[in-house]
Amino acid sequence: MTRKQRNRLSLLSSVVLTFLAAAAAIPAHLPRLTLATEFAFEKNGIRFPSSCSIEEAYAFEAGVNLVRSRTKITHTDYKFFTVETGVAIR
Repeated sequence: MTRKQRNRLSLLSSVVLTFLAAAAAIPAHLPRLTLATEFAFEKNGIRFPSSCSIEEAYAFEAGVNLVRSRTKITHTDYKFFTVETGVAIR
């Protein structure tokens, strides 16, 4: 491992990244963002989301994915109501 690679690795604070660095040099990667939305509610032919999940992960040469964050949003208790308008000509 070269001096430049050692300096680069010393800046990484994650234990997982340090472990991977011992096996191979770690190039800079862009995050892989995964967004999944489920539409389980239906009203008058229109579907509404029941849940949404977002995952931020990074893939490395060793074939290991590091998941940095996972967020799950659950939509429940939809309230439906009617709004009517009228036109008044004066």
